[in-house]
Formats: sequence, structure tokens, C-alpha cells
Amino acid sequence: MRTHLDEQGNAASVADRLYTHRNTVVRRLGRCDKLLPRRIAGDPVGIGAALHLLPWRGVRGNG
Repeated sequence: MRTHLDEQGNAASVADRLYTHRNTVVRRLGRCDKLLPRRIAGDPVGIGAALHLLPWRGVRGNG
């Protein structure tokens, strides 16, 4: 998710950075949309800020 936000929503760039297929990125982002209380597209700045602040709270994230 952080990489998606860092790449400004470009799934192809995310796939290149993560060494995976673009379809895998799209599928995982769809899963994130289902798990989050609001859609990624609805609040990308808030979600990005929350993800970048997690380490300060002592919560470990992937990547």
C-alpha cells in the first residue's frame, strides 16, 4: 500500500518496484480496499500518513 501511494497510484511502477506482476498489484489493492474502512481513492493522503506514522507507534509494517 505504501509503495502504491509513493508511486502515486501507478500500478505498473509499483509492480516494477516490488518485482511482481501488475495484475498481482491490482488484486492486492482491491483486497486492501475491502479491508480498509474507506476506499484508498477516497483518502490517499490520510491513508498514506497513517501508514508512515505506524512505526512511531511501535507497530511494525511490511516494507
